[in-house]
Amino acid sequence: MRASKIVVPMTVGALVIGGATAVFGFADYPVDSLAPEQVTGRWVSTTREAPGELTIALDGSAYSTNLTILDPHYSNPPIVVAQGLTAEGGWVIGGDNVSVVLEDDGRRIQFPLLARSSPFQGLTLRTYVGDPDGPVQERVFVRED
Repeated sequence: MRASKIVVPMTVGALVIGGATAVFGFADYPVDSLAPEQVTGRWVSTTREAPGELTIALDGSAYSTNLTILDPHYSNPPIVVAQGLTAEGGWVIGGDNVSVVLEDDGRRIQFPLLARSSPFQGLTLRTYVGDPDGPVQERVFVRED
């Protein structure tokens, strides 16, 4: 059996109209301001190496199920802060950031997420591991509710 490869052309561009710039294409983009209703729900990691689920409730509470959290600083291999974490905590919105804090046996674990939107995935929550000037690993959470 012969393997074949599918190549999808990608176009990203900008259009300037009357001093305003509009970006179009397939790349994801930041969400200007988030409403609590946009981020509440059940989110599932799409990353095999760092699986897990995160539930964000409208009342400000957050719950993790079998969540793997990686240290946000670059290391190869990444440092695992928590693995298989099932815990409770809370969350707040700040611009396009969702800051989740989980409590596990007296330990507070911060889990910062960035909200991004794309034409194909809609709203996603993402976390990045690495140095902004070097290698970065991205972890994407998609809504499953």
